[in-house]
Amino acid sequence: MTETSPVSAMTTTDDPLEKRVDSVGRLMPHTEAKVVSATDRTEILPIGQRGELAVSGYLLQKGYWNDPIRTAEVMAKDGNGKFWMHTGDEAEMDENGYIKITGRLKDLIIRGGENIHPLEIENCLLSHPKVLESSVVGLKDERYGEAVAAFVRKEEGLTTDEIREWVRGKLSHHLVPKYVFWIDAYPKTASGKIQKFVLQEMGTELVAKGKGL
Repeated sequence: MTETSPVSAMTTTDDPLEKRVDSVGRLMPHTEAKVVSATDRTEILPIGQRGELAVSGYLLQKGYWNDPIRTAEVMAKDGNGKFWMHTGDEAEMDENGYIKITGRLKDLIIRGGENIHPLEIENCLLSHPKVLESSVVGLKDERYGEAVAAFVRKEEGLTTDEIREWVRGKLSHHLVPKYVFWIDAYPKTASGKIQKFVLQEMGTELVAKGKGL
C-alpha cells in the first residue's frame, strides 16, 4: 500500500512454497500488525480468524493530502496512543506470523445474510483454463439483498453454463454467479486496480436490459 511506504510484509526465498503463493509473508522489521473486528476496531481477533488488517510502525503515512476526513477514517490511535493504519483489507494471520489477504471488506457481498468473499470466486474462475481474467461484484437483488455477478474475460468457446458448472463443482452453491458478463477490458485505476464500483454500475444497466442470465 502506498499508505505504508509501501511494504509492510514480505515473503522470502526460504519460505515454504505454500506460504510464498498463499500469503503476503511476515512483517518487515520494526513493523506491527493486528487483525481486528470489522465492526469494532478495538477488538483484536484470535489467530486464524478473519478481520481487518491494521498496520503500525515507522512506515505509516502522515495522512492523505488535504483530506483530514479520509485520514481520520483509516488512521486511528489505540488506547496506548499508537497510530494504526486500517487497511480495509480482510486478512487472517497464522501462528507463525504469515498474513493471508482474503479480500477487501468493502467488496464483501451479503447474500441472504451470508458474507461472500469475491476473491474466493475470482480465484475459482481463474483456475478454469479458458478464463483469462475475472472480477466479481455484488448487484442488488430483490430476494437476497445482493446477488453474485461475475465479469469474465475469456477465450473463445466458453459459455455461461460452463462458468456456473465450474464454480458449482468447486464451491458452495450460494457462490455460483447469478449473472455472468463477458468483458474485453476492465475499468482500472492508474495503478491498475479494477474499479469494481464501475462494474457494479455496468452490471446494473445490463441486468435492466435482461442480460447476464
